[in-house]
Amino acid sequence: MRTSCFAALFCAALAAAGCRSEPARSAAGSSATAVADSFAARRQAMVEHQIEARGIKAPAVLAAMRKVPRHRFVSPAAVS
Repeated sequence: MRTSCFAALFCAALAAAGCRSEPARSAAGSSATAVADSFAARRQAMVEHQIEARGIKAPAVLAAMRKVPRHRFVSPAAVS
């Protein structure tokens, strides 16, 4: 039950993320790209070490976890 709720949550997040377009990047976007790449690498490691390690194998869930930029949902006050 817990795995199916987890799967449904992240499939919904993936669908929502797919509906939004990314903002246009400016010339200063290179530093933003470096930050985005850093988060992408962290997401990949998190999927491998935490999600797949717990036995979650659903391709849609793993794809959503790799794609959804969860750092955008954290308030600036909560970032350390």
